Amino acid sequence: MRRLHSLRVFFDTNEQVQFHNAVSLQDTFMRVLSEFISDDVLSNLLIEAYMQEIICGVYRIFSRKFYKNYLLSGSNNSDEKLVYDVINYIDVHLESMENLSALSAEFGYSYTHIAQKFSAFTGESLKSYHTKRRFEKSNEYLRQGYSVTKVAELMGFKSIHAFSRAYKKYVGMAPREYKKWAEEDKKNLPQPAENS
Repeated sequence: MRRLHSLRVFFDTNEQVQFHNAVSLQDTFMRVLSEFISDDVLSNLLIEAYMQEIICGVYRIFSRKFYKNYLLSGSNNSDEKLVYDVINYIDVHLESMENLSALSAEFGYSYTHIAQKFSAFTGESLKSYHTKRRFEKSNEYLRQGYSVTKVAELMGFKSIHAFSRAYKKYVGMAPREYKKWAEEDKKNLPQPAENS
């Protein structure tokens, strides 16, 4: 309850915010609607998860202008700000980004410049961070019950085979194996008591 109150206060105290490229939020919203229509055994669980994703996505969009004020102290804050903005942009637009070259158009710097600054501040390559986030998101979708084909499509892979190869190389197991493992793991979790 306290968390909901703090979210409500946050959104109520913010001015009108304009944002571009809300495709990932639109996609999530459409998935909510499709779950309302399908109304199968897992629909309520998925609807709740999607609503949380929408709330978190909107919160990130609203908070984007605020986290910039909390930069680490350093000699070159504009570089730090760029890195924070790039991380936020990747996280918010993970599904709608066709490739990392989109960052150049968004931030007005060459890809090489952005990649160098990112690596200097995080100790991780930009490509490595993007890859890690894509597979973390893929795992999230697989745990939510999405088919491997749908996850491959959502994450922008040209084919299920390309996705499966890349996934296995990165995660160490095939996406179908991970999905099966996640389903077994979910079955072993203690279930909440039903209200009488």
